[in-house]
Amino acid sequence: MKIFHLSSEYPPQKVFGLGRFVHDISVEMARQGHEVHVITNSMSGKDFEIEENQVHIHRVHFPPPPKPGDATTTVIQFNTQIIERAVPLIKNIGCDIINTHDWLTFLAGNSLKKIFGMPHVLTIHDTMIGKKFGKLGNPERLAANVEKYGCCKAEITICCSEFIKDELIKKYEAPEKEIRVIPCAVEEKRFWSFEEEFLKESFRRVLAEPEEILVTYIGRLDEEKGLEVLLNAIPEVLQENDKVRFVLAGKGVMEDSIQNWVNQNKWGDRIKLPGYVQGKTVSYLYKVSDIQVIPSRYEPFGIVALEGMINGCAVVASKTGGLAEIVESGRDGTLFSSGDSKELAKAILFLADNQEKRKEIAARGYEKAKDKYNWERITRLTLDVYKEAGQKKDEKKEASKILEIPEGKTWILLVGKGEKKSMKETVESIEMNTRAEYEIIAIESEPEKERAGQLMELLRQGKISRVIMNKRGTVPNKGKGYEITQAVQILSEELLDWFCWMDCSVKVKAGWLELALKILKEGKAEVVALEKEAASEGKVWIIKREFFVKFGLPPIGLEKEAGIEEWHYMHKLEEKKSKMAVLQGWIE
Repeated sequence: MKIFHLSSEYPPQKVFGLGRFVHDISVEMARQGHEVHVITNSMSGKDFEIEENQVHIHRVHFPPPPKPGDATTTVIQFNTQIIERAVPLIKNIGCDIINTHDWLTFLAGNSLKKIFGMPHVLTIHDTMIGKKFGKLGNPERLAANVEKYGCCKAEITICCSEFIKDELIKKYEAPEKEIRVIPCAVEEKRFWSFEEEFLKESFRRVLAEPEEILVTYIGRLDEEKGLEVLLNAIPEVLQENDKVRFVLAGKGVMEDSIQNWVNQNKWGDRIKLPGYVQGKTVSYLYKVSDIQVIPSRYEPFGIVALEGMINGCAVVASKTGGLAEIVESGRDGTLFSSGDSKELAKAILFLADNQEKRKEIAARGYEKAKDKYNWERITRLTLDVYKEAGQKKDEKKEASKILEIPEGKTWILLVGKGEKKSMKETVESIEMNTRAEYEIIAIESEPEKERAGQLMELLRQGKISRVIMNKRGTVPNKGKGYEITQAVQILSEELLDWFCWMDCSVKVKAGWLELALKILKEGKAEVVALEKEAASEGKVWIIKREFFVKFGLPPIGLEKEAGIEEWHYMHKLEEKKSKMAVLQGWIE
């Protein structure tokens, strides 16, 4: 299988954990016999085309001068350059699957999918709306919208935990059936071991005496990592047990304030701040630690917990996000209520005072990390999703039965006769299952306030192009002609090739419009309806402009009081002996 990963970072360049994840899974995929390509950011003009560990790495010249003034524009420019880099590569060597990682490369992956037609898998490592706790400025809102759009457009979305899956469904209303949960993995051999036991003893003695308990925190020194929870717990721990020592390794906005706090309390011999550690140093720090603390308030997965486990630490983690899925409290780790510093202090003190239990938990944690979260297993699960995505893509092609997409735009007149949920689901089903060019006009006679707000939101998101609605109480004979009048007006003023009338209670399947247009274009019918029952009720009709103009009314039934016979179009079709094609199986 020829696999293309699109990633915003890749070692040796590293900003967050995403680059390390893409590296490790790419290397394992190559080891399992697949041809793996990674298109990623530049490295100051170095190594634009290189092969490492059987992985082909292609870097873009980014950012080219002048660099855009804001981060979101920079990301869009980066995606443009990925497309420019990828198109000639894929034309030359081919591609079976594209895997993009987070919103940072999704737009490029979606474009390449449209250009070449290969399946596209999106991996969501965290969500913008989650890590910002719902407080989004304009740049963050753009990122969140791309994440939401990506969940609808990719064949399958992979996320690292049930926690993130739940966020995608609840916050982004992502289709649950298209989401797969595959955790991250850890590789034991990536961590350095001490060549001699005396070297380990010497390294540890710098931080704590042999009889003392070493508790470590490794990560950013930022509030979102829950560091203030740990800082509030430390005084109680130090007061209760004078054998405990802490190491807070990392850099961040809280670094100076923490150092001042340590100095003011004269805890310099009991709390060490070594700064950012990497390479052998971080490996050695894990190896000599007794307890690892992860106090995060938001943690989509918690790879740092696996790193602690695989290195033999007894892990104490907040009960949040993916951490609560990794750690089985009391067996292979300890969980405490997120934000509860007293509960955290209690957990640290218990393990510090109980050496046998501490070693037992650490041993079980090691076995879990080694057996369940290894790269060989996680990669196989991911490759299975790739195969599934390919099958979904093939099924869509088969279902749509499209040889070519007829030219011209279709105006879809969406009549709001259902509940709020129905309108949104109908719009999403059109968006996900339509390749032909279209625009949606939503018509509501007298919408409730909440419904009107939903329509405005769909308009703002670009999911519909126009909204037609009147204030309550201003439309006589609600539902008996207002929509028809508006439709006729649109047709008389707009230049369009095809016209579709649809109730908002309908959800269509992939290829519905393309097949209908193909039938109309070939002259096999003048009207195409979906489902026999829906046709008689006028729920989904696709027609030529000329046919509409000739009959003067859209294909719906009206009450006799409105002066028009019921199912006017059905009668006209019979009267004119016009052909109507009814397609079964295209409505969910």
